[in-house]
Amino acid sequence: MSPFDLLAIVSVLATVGALVRVGYLLIRKRTAAARKTATMLATFVAIYAITLIVVSLVSPKKVLDGDGSVFRRMVHHGHQRVSAAKHR
Repeated sequence: MSPFDLLAIVSVLATVGALVRVGYLLIRKRTAAARKTATMLATFVAIYAITLIVVSLVSPKKVLDGDGSVFRRMVHHGHQRVSAAKHR
């Protein structure tokens, strides 16, 4: 697991935690605190999204080697799933 995977997991957990907190604060009628938490969450999500977009635009493109024959066979002959039990 790379540090970026860990960052993504922590980000998802923090987002869920913030949403739960906003819900709790709204139930308790603490709208000012809920608004502040929601604003911080929206800011975090915006920064995260912008970062993802910038990284995807700046990163070099990965081109896989191969002639694409597997894809062509799937398209021309129709893709059918074969269960592992049939091959035993």
